[in-house]
Amino acid sequence: MLKNYFLIALRNLLRNKLFSAVNILGLAIGLACCFIILLHIRYEFSYDRFHEKADQIYRLVLHRYYPDTQVDYALSPTSLGPTILEEMPEVKTCTRLFKGNGEAAITYEDKTFNESNFMLADSNFFDMFSIRLLKGDPENILRNPQELILTESTARKYFGDEEPIGKTLTSPFGELQVNGVCEDVPYNSHFNFDFLSALGGTGIVQQPSYVTL
Repeated sequence: MLKNYFLIALRNLLRNKLFSAVNILGLAIGLACCFIILLHIRYEFSYDRFHEKADQIYRLVLHRYYPDTQVDYALSPTSLGPTILEEMPEVKTCTRLFKGNGEAAITYEDKTFNESNFMLADSNFFDMFSIRLLKGDPENILRNPQELILTESTARKYFGDEEPIGKTLTSPFGELQVNGVCEDVPYNSHFNFDFLSALGGTGIVQQPSYVTL
């Protein structure tokens, strides 16, 4: 029975070649577009879901009132994080981040690269976010603005197979010492960096802040 159905369908396809080709092509394009849209939606909903504490992490925003309008900022005052920890017992921890702007020439021996992907963070950054520290002492990282954590690919770019810990990079900000290497930040993260340093003592007054409940 099924064989007869297939034979009849094949004869109809061959009898109406142009009509069949248009229908099959339209069906194929429709299915392809549907799969592409589904993959895009899946990717968008995967953002930041790789963090183990994703369901507990919240980004603080600033809702500011002006005489004629109201504006939302994805920033908050530097003092807000510590204040929340003191006054809201349901908040377990707070981490502040700051993403730099512009480029800087970073040099190691005969290698110089113009870099722009810098970020500053509090010392508990790796406790909140699930980005693994591959090298370095977790108790002594992100304490000094003149020390750096590099991503794995950035460390390889500058040092190849050499041990990066303890190496010094020259920058417009002075000599920077590498004291840690972490895994590359996944693409489906709303923040990313190649260089990570300490936020404390930098004089920054506003930055993104995150809390866990």
